[in-house]
Amino acid sequence: MAALIALGSIVLILIVLIDTFETMLLPRRVRRQFQFAHMFYVYSWDPWAAMARRIRSDKRRNTLLSLFGPLSIRTRSQAEGDRCSDKSQVRQH
Repeated sequence: MAALIALGSIVLILIVLIDTFETMLLPRRVRRQFQFAHMFYVYSWDPWAAMARRIRSDKRRNTLLSLFGPLSIRTRSQAEGDRCSDKSQVRQH
């Protein structure tokens, strides 16, 4: 059972690493049906942009919009790390 859990964990880690590589390092678009990064950015940009539209000052609005990139990379990395660690933990009964 432990070997099966270890194998599943390794597979999940490889999936996350491949998705991260394709998203951040490849100079071309990758075509697959499911991409975690694409889903993350589609669902996180709209609320962020809506929040920025409510700010009247151009300088403050641009500052808020400029924070999206670094914060989204950090959040996405954390989410993928959590996704891997949740799947790889061995539960003892």
